[in-house]
Amino acid sequence: MDKNALTVLQTDIQGQMDLINKIFAKLEERAIGLTPDAPAIMESVAYQIHNLYNAVEDLLKIVAAHFENQITDTARWHSALLQRMTQDIPGIRPGYYQSQVI
Repeated sequence: MDKNALTVLQTDIQGQMDLINKIFAKLEERAIGLTPDAPAIMESVAYQIHNLYNAVEDLLKIVAAHFENQITDTARWHSALLQRMTQDIPGIRPGYYQSQVI
């Protein structure tokens, strides 16, 4: 990967991580006072969880787009994306779970 492509990737990842952090903060804020008898709060929390999932999925798409071919099976692209991101691609990138080892 050349220097410009790496800079674009880093910028895209940082922008998406900023969005993820904002959504997570909003999720924590909305979860204050969450009880089973507060349906409006529960709906708000559920909406923020939905937003968080989509933002993480978009982050995975950014990484996949920079390192490998696009996923072409549109009927199951969600599961294909998640499956692909857990796989180690030698010489290209580690799998998501493998890169999370502490």
